[in-house]
Amino acid sequence: MKKINILYLIRTWAIGGSHTIMFLLLQHLPKDRFNIVCVPYDTPSKSDDAFVRAMKNRDLPVAPDRIPWHSRMDWRKARDTVAALIEKYRIDIVHAHDPQSNVLVGVGRKRWPCAVVCSPYGWWSRVFPLRSHVYQWVERSWALPNADHVITVSQDMKRKILRGATPEERVHVVHTGLDPASVEGGASRQTVRDAFGIPQEACVIGAVSRLYVEKGHTFLLDAIRHLCDDLPGLHLLVVGEGPLRASLELQTKTLGLDGRVHFTGFYDDLPGALRAMDIFAQPSVLDEGFPT
Repeated sequence: MKKINILYLIRTWAIGGSHTIMFLLLQHLPKDRFNIVCVPYDTPSKSDDAFVRAMKNRDLPVAPDRIPWHSRMDWRKARDTVAALIEKYRIDIVHAHDPQSNVLVGVGRKRWPCAVVCSPYGWWSRVFPLRSHVYQWVERSWALPNADHVITVSQDMKRKILRGATPEERVHVVHTGLDPASVEGGASRQTVRDAFGIPQEACVIGAVSRLYVEKGHTFLLDAIRHLCDDLPGLHLLVVGEGPLRASLELQTKTLGLDGRVHFTGFYDDLPGALRAMDIFAQPSVLDEGFPT
C-alpha cells in the first residue's frame, strides 16, 4: 500500500493545545500508512524554535524546511514555499494547524494540486480583542470554505465555523485525545520544587498554558494576592511562555508577590510540573476550543 504523504503546517506563537495535537498525531498515526512532513515557520519569534526543540526532545520528525514569515509582505514568498514543498515531498494532503496557515492555504486554494485540510482549534466570542475577531472573520469567511475538509475539536467550534460559508458536511469534530503516558515519568515533586525555589511544605497552585490575554493569568495573580495574607505558605507556579510574561512579572512585583510566584517559561516536563502542584487553576476568560 502506497503511503499517504501529508504536509503539516504550523506557526507557533507559544506552545499550546494545537501542538499537543500535533505531538499525538506524529506519535500515533500508523507509520506504515502515513508519511508526515512537519514544517514550522521562520519568524522573528523564538516560539517557533521552542516548538522545534520540543519536537526533537520527543524524537519526532521535523523537516529542515521553513515557511518564511517576517511580515505580511512575505505572503507571496510563503505561498511559493508551500508550492515548492508540495512538489518536493510529493504531498497528497496539506493539513494546516493554525489560523495563519489556514488562511495561507485556504485563500487561493486552487493553486494546490493536492487535498487541503484546515484545523481551527479555538475562536473567541467576546468583543475583545477586536483584531482577533478580524482575523477570525477572514479565516471563517475566506479560508475555511475552500478547504476540502475542516477538522475541529468541539461542537461549539463547529457551530462557530458554520456561521461562515463552509458546508456542514465538510466540518468534522475530533475531540483532542489524551495520552496517559504523557503524565508518567518526569521529575519528582521535590526536584521540581527545589528547581524553582519552592518550599517543600508550601501549598502550590499551578497553571499550565500559553501566557496570553485569554488565559486570564492577571486575574489569577490578583486572586493569589487576596489569599496570601491568610495563607502565608501559598505559592503560584506558572508554567508556560508567551508575550505577556514581562507584564505578568511586573504585576507580580507590583502586588508584592516576589518569591511567591514562580515563572517556568516553556517547561518540557509536564508530569513533573503537575506533580509539584497541590491545586490546578485554569483562569481562562475567553472561549476555549477544547482545553486539555
